[in-house]
Amino acid sequence: MVIICVGMDNICAILEKALQWAGRIDSVPVVFARPCRSRMLTDARPLLEFYLHVSGDDAEVTVGGRRQCVRPGDLIVMNAHLGNRGHCMGTWCYWCVSFRIDECSVFDFLADGPFLLKTRVRRMPAVKQAFSRVVREYGREDPLHRFRMKSAVLSFLAALWENVTPGATGFHAHSSAVAKCLEKIHVDYPDRNLRLDELAAAAHLSVDHFGRLFRRELGVSPVKYLTQYRIARARELLQRGDLSVKEIASEVGFRDPLHFSRVFAALTGYSPSRFKQDA
Repeated sequence: MVIICVGMDNICAILEKALQWAGRIDSVPVVFARPCRSRMLTDARPLLEFYLHVSGDDAEVTVGGRRQCVRPGDLIVMNAHLGNRGHCMGTWCYWCVSFRIDECSVFDFLADGPFLLKTRVRRMPAVKQAFSRVVREYGREDPLHRFRMKSAVLSFLAALWENVTPGATGFHAHSSAVAKCLEKIHVDYPDRNLRLDELAAAAHLSVDHFGRLFRRELGVSPVKYLTQYRIARARELLQRGDLSVKEIASEVGFRDPLHFSRVFAALTGYSPSRFKQDA
């Protein structure tokens, strides 16, 4: 029997495989999705399972001959081909999503032996929100169920990917402060009055502290990022071909079309008119 080794690279690999698999198929075979407080007990079945230890005392999870001690904030990824078990001497709450994978060749390797991975979750609220969406969709019966479930599963797997321990794969998740600022930029960039102090307020930081944090995580200042984002959106509008340069400048947050043209040329090497012609 082969015991598949535990490692952070494997966490990333299994999440990537799961995302690609769920994205390709029409209906994602979720066979279980709910919070649990009793002992963990899954009979031998071809399942890929994601457990999130939400609260309570430390516990022990066993897959085949492989054991892991887990605590609140741990994500556990395992197979159930040999069955799996989990117990806690005190009280605990864990959330589980299980997928049937017997008809998925990309996961054939999980039948070779016990598969048990563990890592820390960076932002529990984001993962819990994504999990809750899967739970709400699980068991619903209506014509749109399979589409909503697929969307919920993809969001759940993406939330896991984004919130595994930093450095696990070279993937970098932004701090919550910077993430809030980016969200504001991506929504409010057309606002010509959007200011640095508003972005800092969205991150709940002083302007100086926010600026240093933003540059450390993204390599540019918040103002430069906002400008680059506006120009990226302008490129998309120019490629559509149904708006004038003046209208596009206004749409992406520039007061002056001439200033927009200069900034666009500096960042792309083309004037907006030339870019529109070549698009």
